[in-house]
Amino acid sequence: MSDEHEPDSGRRDVDEQPQAYLLELAEARAEAETARHALRNAESYRRLMVDLIGDLYLMCDLSGAILEVNDHTCQALGYTREELKTLRTADLDPRWNQEFLDSMQSTRSSGVPVVRYANPRRKSGTTFPVEVRVGFAEINGQPCALTFARDITHQTAAEAAIRERDERLRQLAENVDTVFWVIDWIEQRVVYVSPAYERIFGRSMSGLYDYPLDWLEAVHPKDREETEDAYYPAAVSGYDVTFRVIHPGGSIRWLHGRGFPIRDEHGRVYRLAGITEDVTDQRTAEQALRDSERRFRTLASLAPVGIFELDPKGSCLYVNERWCQMTGLRADEVSGSNLTAVIHPEDQERITAEWREALETKGEYSGEFRFKTPTGQVTWMFAVSLALKGDDGQISGYLGTITDITKLKDAEAALRASELRYRHLYDYSPAMYFTIDADGTVLSVNQVGAQQLGYTVDELLGQPVLSVFHEDDRDEVQRQMSQCASRPDQMFRWEFRKRKKDGTIIWVEEAARAVDNPDGTRVILILCEDVTTRKGL
Repeated sequence: MSDEHEPDSGRRDVDEQPQAYLLELAEARAEAETARHALRNAESYRRLMVDLIGDLYLMCDLSGAILEVNDHTCQALGYTREELKTLRTADLDPRWNQEFLDSMQSTRSSGVPVVRYANPRRKSGTTFPVEVRVGFAEINGQPCALTFARDITHQTAAEAAIRERDERLRQLAENVDTVFWVIDWIEQRVVYVSPAYERIFGRSMSGLYDYPLDWLEAVHPKDREETEDAYYPAAVSGYDVTFRVIHPGGSIRWLHGRGFPIRDEHGRVYRLAGITEDVTDQRTAEQALRDSERRFRTLASLAPVGIFELDPKGSCLYVNERWCQMTGLRADEVSGSNLTAVIHPEDQERITAEWREALETKGEYSGEFRFKTPTGQVTWMFAVSLALKGDDGQISGYLGTITDITKLKDAEAALRASELRYRHLYDYSPAMYFTIDADGTVLSVNQVGAQQLGYTVDELLGQPVLSVFHEDDRDEVQRQMSQCASRPDQMFRWEFRKRKKDGTIIWVEEAARAVDNPDGTRVILILCEDVTTRKGL
């Protein structure tokens, strides 16, 4: 039995050897295929990862030849993959050359990526800033430089804007006459103070940096306590204080300081910032205004005329005591009201129209009208008003005065009555009256005198008085009148012949005297009486 089976056993060994080989070969091939598949999967995964990166990715050899790029690089630069693989990194940015890559070799041992900045050129010719990180690795047995470039266009623009803003702020802080300052409240040290500090406080910036309270040394002794009391609680509520400082030369300046606390994310005050301004001119102007106001009020209280002030709409802002006395009204009764209410009802419409028209066209008004007091008393007033204008030319109010002219109006009425009586006496007196100037021209003649000579008054006015005298008497008349004109206030008398308009001759006796008018002109007053009968003619 055993003999029969031994040959079979030998055949099985022979037959099993190729089968095992084939099995091992199949297993080896399977393992190789699995490795190749895994490699292909790893490569696909790596490519997928670099394509998903939002930055530019370039893999190049150590000479700068581009071996691989991601999709974002193609989009950012405007090239296809094939086009980029024909380029070197130096073609994108001259600074990204062989020297640059060689300088990166030191990172291969450290494994730390090197950060640089570049401006790659797009296919269109434009450039943009990027932040470059370069690392080295062996890919498929070949040393390669792996480059990641991040577009920092927006970051660069933002940084430039920040630098520009900071520069503007610096220029502003260093060139305006206002002190900008920042104090570290925790460490009580000056973080920043603008150069205006030295001009405004009269002390050095270095002294303030060395000793943060150096500015208090310049504060006027009378203001120091109040200023300190306002400064130290500033971390809670800020501060706002006006004080004086004394400069080294002894001059005194008024300053206005404001500060406010700056808190961290925990609400803790860690800085105090503020500004300090020189307000000397403003304080001086305010004091001058107060002094001017005080002088105005004093003068207004002593003035013999009523003074009033109105706002642009015509409402009363102020009246002095004399105005109240003249109108019979109290200041509080007319405050905020329209003063036309105190004008006599018969004059209100006329005065309101005249006042507005005059102020709109000329900017000033003057006129006479009647006031009617609450007791019914009527008084005559002469008012003068002026429009007040601001720097912009717009009317800011009105200022005016009123003067009681009741006595003057009464005197004028009496004078008119007296003049009327004189005119009646002058015109209808039985004697002839003439007024002539120094040259002998008739300035006035009464009606009786003109009628006695056969003329009208208008026919004689402006004519030489010698024209009514007899031709043979005119030379003597001229001599007598010349003497009279040269001796004012001396009475002269003469008798001469006059020729009436119809040629009739009459004898007149005249009394004449020269007088000076208020304006300095000299006239001769002549009283004539017809003495023809006495002369026997």
